[in-house]
Parts: sequence; structure tokens; C-alpha cells
Amino acid sequence: MIELLPNCTHLRLTENVGRAAARNYLVEQSRMPYILFMDADAEICTDDFILTYWQQREAADVLVGSITNLAEAPSGCELRWRYEVQAEQQRTLTERRRHPAAEFTVFNAFFHRTVFDRVRFDDARCKDYGYEDALFGLEVEAAGFSILPVDNPLRHLGIHSNEHFLHQTEIALRTLARLGAPMTERAKVAKAWSRLRRWRMDGLYRRLFKMIRPVLRRNLLSQRPILLLFSLYKLGIYCELMGSSMRNTVPSPGADRNT
Repeated sequence: MIELLPNCTHLRLTENVGRAAARNYLVEQSRMPYILFMDADAEICTDDFILTYWQQREAADVLVGSITNLAEAPSGCELRWRYEVQAEQQRTLTERRRHPAAEFTVFNAFFHRTVFDRVRFDDARCKDYGYEDALFGLEVEAAGFSILPVDNPLRHLGIHSNEHFLHQTEIALRTLARLGAPMTERAKVAKAWSRLRRWRMDGLYRRLFKMIRPVLRRNLLSQRPILLLFSLYKLGIYCELMGSSMRNTVPSPGADRNT
């Protein structure tokens, strides 16, 4: 239906090239001086969404909107929903403006096109799911462009099942393990692993995680997942990945998700 609208084009890729490459492709197809990124699972929930961006377009090189969530968790999707609701509560406008490049996302973001003349998504290193937006945000900041978080929400509808979200999380952590600095200097799970490594406790945590992993997964796949256990699960997966990395055998995204 999009192609039936005036001044609109619906672009279709014949294969899944990854999110970073797809976003670079969209930038290359654009012609106007401003670019608005919205994820496909985003819903406009205000009457002045475009106007809000337009009125603030000169305030910064990049405007990053906010994310709001469904009022209730879809059945079987409780983990992702709780994670997103907690993130929404923590990412107040004041906090986002204090660290504008932290946890950067283009789920809802408005750019001066000139940003992309100097910075692109790293589709060479981010071929798989995870951290392509965060890395891009750091590179935008490093290039000297201004980033301003604003109160302009989109509602997130794409709340995946607990099983799917856990699988995506493991793929994203594999991506992070490969990226190295500067991402590993910013990502919370990587900084937690660095502390364990400094205290010579990373090996102990790996062994402990191997024992409790089934218990953690059982909770995270339930209707009442505990986010603290999710953090411990991510740290355990990352410890395993970094242990493998030191032996030059970081698993590929196609590897068994439970190893």
C-alpha cells in the first residue's frame, strides 16, 4: 500500500543483508536533506510526531525520540516486555540527555543527511543481530556531531516471545564479543565481565553459570521472569563467549543456542 501514496517508494530486498547493511542501503536511496528512521514494529502514538521533529530540526545534528510500550505483556512475551518497560522507566529525558550516545538506537531517530556523509553503519562487522545502533551512535559522537534526545515517542509493538528474545540476546552477545572496543568499553555486560576478569573470577563464574543455566532459563521462559536473573544469564553467556574467544573459538550465530 505504501507505493500507492504520493511521493512514497516501497523498497524490497531479495535477501536478509542484516540491519546495518539495510540501513545503509536506505540512506543511499534517500534524496532529501533529512532522514527519519522508524522501525517496522513502531506505531505512531501522538498527533504531532512529525511536527515535533520538524520544529526541533536545527537543535542538533541527530534527534533521538523516545520509546513507549504496550500497557500489558502479550502472553508468552513477558521477558521482553518487562525488559522494555524497565528500560523506559530508567531512560528518562534527563538521563538520556546526560549521556546522549549511551544505548543509542535508531528505532526512532531524525538525522540531518550530512551525518551520513561521514558516518555509516558498520555493515562489515555488524552482519548479525545486535549492537549496530549502539556502535553507530558512538561513531556519530566521535565524529563531532551533536545528539539530542527529545520527548517524541513511538510505541513499540514488536514484543517477541521469551524464547525468541533469549535467542536474539545470545546472538547480540556474540556480536559484542567480536566487536571489541569501543563497544566493550561501554556495554554493561562487557564492563561486568572486565571486573570479573580483573578480580580473576571470570572462570569461577563460567563454572557456576554452567550449573545454574537451566534454572535461569526456566525462570526467563516463564510468565514471571526476573530481570536480575536475565542480567546474570547475559553475563554468563558473555563469560562463555570471552572464554572461547581467548581460545580463538568464538561460536558463530548459527551455533547451538544452548552452548
